[in-house]
Amino acid sequence: MEDLLGFVAVLFIVFGILQIILFFKIWGMTNNVEELKKKYAPNYYNKVRRYILLGDKQKAAGLIVDEFFRKIDSGYFDSAKLELERDLKKIGIKIPEGIANLHSRNDFFGIF
Repeated sequence: MEDLLGFVAVLFIVFGILQIILFFKIWGMTNNVEELKKKYAPNYYNKVRRYILLGDKQKAAGLIVDEFFRKIDSGYFDSAKLELERDLKKIGIKIPEGIANLHSRNDFFGIF
């Protein structure tokens, strides 16, 4: 009985140490994901700038509108709409009428 108790104690100690190692490994991997994301995922503003420099304002406007929709999904409506108007004005495009008629996040989600 004492041998079994000693074996279980050693097993728990090894298991605990492995859990601690695994915790730090996963923690380190999350930092790597952030670094990879910064390195390989193009920045939203850089994409918009690229389309503007290439003379394709409609694609730039599409990216700006997509960012607006992403912000609405995250729960920000008023600030997102102001940013949308500001950014579209910078590139010389009027805000689409459908978006201009939105007055709240609920209006957006009530469309479809």
